[in-house]
Amino acid sequence: MEEEAQLEINAAKLEGLEAIRIAVNKWNHNENLHWDLLAINKGIANKLLQSRYRN
Repeated sequence: MEEEAQLEINAAKLEGLEAIRIAVNKWNHNENLHWDLLAINKGIANKLLQSRYRN
C-alpha cells in the first residue's frame, strides 16, 4: 500500500502542488502511512517540483 501511495504522489508531482495536496489527502486516512509535510513557500515548492531550485 505504501508503494501505491508513493507512486500516486510521484505522478502528482508532475501536475503541481494542488495535485499533491489531493493525493496526500486521499491517503491521509491510512494510519500505516506517515507524512513529513513541511510548510514552505509556494514558489519554492513549485521550483523544487520542477527541479529548478538551486541553493
